[in-house]
Amino acid sequence: MARATGLEPALVQRIFTTIGFSADATEHLGPEDEEMLGHIAAVLAAGFPLAAFLQLIRVYGQSVAQIADAEVRLFHLYVHEPLMRDGVPGLEVAEQMGELSSRLVPLSGPVMEQIHRRYLHHFIEQDIVGHMEAEVGEAASELGRMRTTIAFADLAGYTQLTEQQGDEEAADIVERFVADVTHTLPDEARIVKTIGDEVMLVSSDPAALVDWAVGFQALVGGRPVPRIGIHVGEVLYRDGDYYGREVNLAARVAARAAAGEVLVTRAIAESAEPHQDFDLIGEVRLKGFTEPTELYLARLPGLDEMD
Repeated sequence: MARATGLEPALVQRIFTTIGFSADATEHLGPEDEEMLGHIAAVLAAGFPLAAFLQLIRVYGQSVAQIADAEVRLFHLYVHEPLMRDGVPGLEVAEQMGELSSRLVPLSGPVMEQIHRRYLHHFIEQDIVGHMEAEVGEAASELGRMRTTIAFADLAGYTQLTEQQGDEEAADIVERFVADVTHTLPDEARIVKTIGDEVMLVSSDPAALVDWAVGFQALVGGRPVPRIGIHVGEVLYRDGDYYGREVNLAARVAARAAAGEVLVTRAIAESAEPHQDFDLIGEVRLKGFTEPTELYLARLPGLDEMD
């Protein structure tokens, strides 16, 4: 493989382990692996930095592993088990599963390719707009760091809900919550990850994310009610995720919020648009931080006048 692609043997090994395969994965390589490594060699030869590329393929590996796991588990839950419950013999179930897989697997590649193409186009546009709007002096101080807006949203009282209504009902509520967040986010924002009932969001536009959060709280119905915390600052971007003090601070702000509230830091309030309203709460000591943090409650514009 190294001779065929021009990649060092140690780098070939590192690529496969970075993707997430076991250390002995390179003992069983085929033509498809050689083709993949050839594409990787071409990307690196074109000037893509190796450090950045290894982060990228780590994200590829984690994402595709989740996709493959979901494919198998959903097949099992919605195809395999119903057939077994209907009394279909095991051998026939295996044959039907094999036939269904052989029809669907060739379709997954084009579907994922088109999804990837559309998302790539979207984020390239967002990146270009961000560079055009950036002011002198806003650039990150170190390679791999960037300034962004971080928000955390979760469902207040979710643990109690799980105890009262059971895992399946609670999971359905979280699924609807994540779907509502996804469908209402502004173009500048995206979901980074979900952890249980918590959603982590990032945005290049702090004001737009505040508008979304306040509007989302006004429109959401039922129980449990979300709580949202927002902060903006310089973060470390690594392997498709965001790290650092500012991320931790945003998480603590969200944890301090009550159900239905949108809490923000001074950095967010100072970057607000004229139409946005905030009530100063004061300096609050957040868990894990020695210095107090000045917090504000974001609210709908003109709320006092309405009252």
